[in-house]
Amino acid sequence: MTHSSLSLKTLALLCGAATTVCAVEPTLEKGPDDWHGSFKFLSQQVDDGAQRFDDLTAQTSFSGRFANVGLQVDTWTSFDTDKATNVDFGEFTELRLRLDYLVELDDVGLQIIPHLQTSSYPEISNADEPQWFGVDAWYMLPVEGIEIGASFDTDLDDHHGSFFSVGVREFFQDDGFDLVAWQSLNAGSEDYHAYLGGDPDTSGFTTLELGFEALMPLPWQGLWMSGGIEGHWWLDSNDQDARNDDMAEVMFSIGVHLRPE
Repeated sequence: MTHSSLSLKTLALLCGAATTVCAVEPTLEKGPDDWHGSFKFLSQQVDDGAQRFDDLTAQTSFSGRFANVGLQVDTWTSFDTDKATNVDFGEFTELRLRLDYLVELDDVGLQIIPHLQTSSYPEISNADEPQWFGVDAWYMLPVEGIEIGASFDTDLDDHHGSFFSVGVREFFQDDGFDLVAWQSLNAGSEDYHAYLGGDPDTSGFTTLELGFEALMPLPWQGLWMSGGIEGHWWLDSNDQDARNDDMAEVMFSIGVHLRPE
């Protein structure tokens, strides 16, 4: 899946650019073989509107793909102490594994990505571990650098319900300055609302998400510096009430990306 005026180098870099953890994954996947890694500081850890850790967090990510089969490993580490979640400095707030398969229909500009994803929260009290099974799909529009997508996931353990998302992502390049932006509208079942900290008796729309990340090359080959921001706005008044009128979560990031050229 390629864009004619965007270079392969830029597309490869943007594969690992997005910082977010949201319903429809904005990161551009590249096959059949690929790998990249990143290390970022986040102002807080936010998961589709759910605040998992309310302070400085380090995210380490590695993604590898062989013969279109992909494995991604993400860890989040606290840089402060939070008595509310019983997390101390330097402890893991989340460990995440994702296994997927990339189907590319280049003739129609379509990607389909079935996946399995699980998360554990080693140091957060009373946190269940979801086992998500779902599929993402992205379609390349005739307008250069713009794609639309959708996703559906359900918890195989039947504890956290299911969720659905539609989104748009955009890719830009100008003289070594690269930018990826994304927007998504997310909805889920009652159990999914409860999983995110919303109203457990509400279903339907959860959050609206907007985000972007900019990248600039560093002097060392294969290394790039990134900076980004993403916001999650809760749409239902019952969810807002359950969150004590907390209508939004905004997260900033700065990091380094490694990708062989």
